[in-house]
Amino acid sequence: MLAAGRAVGTGGTLTSAAADAGFASTVHFSDAFRRVFGLQPSRLPADGLTIVDGTTA
Repeated sequence: MLAAGRAVGTGGTLTSAAADAGFASTVHFSDAFRRVFGLQPSRLPADGLTIVDGTTA
């Protein structure tokens, strides 16, 4: 999940991040990401956030 969050935060696509993290779909990945980090993964690059040691910064 951390690696997928870093990938999205640095411009990777949700589709590739979800697949690399072992999720069958971006919907399942986004739901799990939101449960872990408290925000949608698409907000990372939009808000200029990155994943640092399991938290957003």
